[in-house]
Amino acid sequence: MERSVPVSSAGAPPVESLLAGSLQGVLVASQGEIVFANAVAADMLDADGPAQLQGQPLTRFFADEDVRSLSAAGASGGARPPRTLARARSLQGRALPVQACALAIPWQRGEALQLTLLDRSELETAQAELEQWEGAFRQIIDGSLQGIYVHVEHRFLFCNQTFADMFGYASPEEVLALGDVLACYAPPERERLLGFYQARVGGGRPPVRYEFQGLRKDGGTIWLENQVRVVNWQGQQAILATVIDVSERKRAEQELQASEERYRNLVEGSMQGLLIQRNRRALFANSAFARLFGFDSPEEVYALPDLQVLIAEDAREQMSEYSRRRLSGAGPPPGPPPPPPGLRSAIWGTAGARTAARSGSRTWCGWSIGRANPPSRWRGSTSPSACAPNGSWKPSGACCRRCSTRSRTPST
Repeated sequence: MERSVPVSSAGAPPVESLLAGSLQGVLVASQGEIVFANAVAADMLDADGPAQLQGQPLTRFFADEDVRSLSAAGASGGARPPRTLARARSLQGRALPVQACALAIPWQRGEALQLTLLDRSELETAQAELEQWEGAFRQIIDGSLQGIYVHVEHRFLFCNQTFADMFGYASPEEVLALGDVLACYAPPERERLLGFYQARVGGGRPPVRYEFQGLRKDGGTIWLENQVRVVNWQGQQAILATVIDVSERKRAEQELQASEERYRNLVEGSMQGLLIQRNRRALFANSAFARLFGFDSPEEVYALPDLQVLIAEDAREQMSEYSRRRLSGAGPPPGPPPPPPGLRSAIWGTAGARTAARSGSRTWCGWSIGRANPPSRWRGSTSPSACAPNGSWKPSGACCRRCSTRSRTPST
């Protein structure tokens, strides 16, 4: 009976010596039984040494199906033997994932199956931990209120569920199937956003935060605020973008703008002069107010350093006191006669005052004074104080328009 030569024996065959020194586990089996094992294989299979493995059937360590698969792979030959994933069982019953390379070799005047084994335990543990972390990361990303997507040359690499939901798609996979990121941009936006991308990857300095209109799956549009940066994604330079839906805010802004435009049109078309001021500086004046005082445009009123110049010197103290009392909620001070019955409820309060027009001539005006909160876009202020010339009544028979030269001027 032929006997395998122990690797520790003097004068061991060169092949056995080579296999014994391998850094990978090596088994040699003949007719289904192990006839050689090196120390690495013995350690992998929880044996006390290579001798404990000799004479053991391969099925002691591998399932029958794996043994047949490895035997077939070894018999196929070839310059590069195939590698097979298998599950081994150690002598202590421990499950052991391995990668096995099977090769038919001559062995002691016969033929045997050489199995080179690579322990995959640490690799699979690391992969399991990686999958766990990726799963947790994916939950965080998909649970984000922000849409997140990554692209290279406008080709989708990644997006989260929130991004898919924003654009009306069922899943990130459906978005990735689009291929081109431009499919999610509204047509009027594509040239601008493409220019941003080209500048960014070309070393330019395009904006990193901006708004744009996206195109949903159903053809509708959505307003988004976008923040962009360049990242390394799996070894290549990519664009990481986060978006939030600002459609509601944009709609509110547009409605506010339309409302302000309607109000402005009403104010500009009014026959009454209207003024909003703070600390005697004009924040807003309509064209009627400018014409009333002989100016060509409201801009000339804005340029006045002090609106007191529009009030006759002998009426300034009275007007200042009236304004202070009205804005503080107090009643009007003694002064010109009140407006005719029927108009009192239509205005906040009135004061007749002679005003100095640009030409130096005087006219009598009825003033309605109250608090106002002008839009911030009106000359950058939200001052609550306001005064508005009101020409709805004519005290002392004088005209509220600048027509003193044609009507009797009241005596002082």
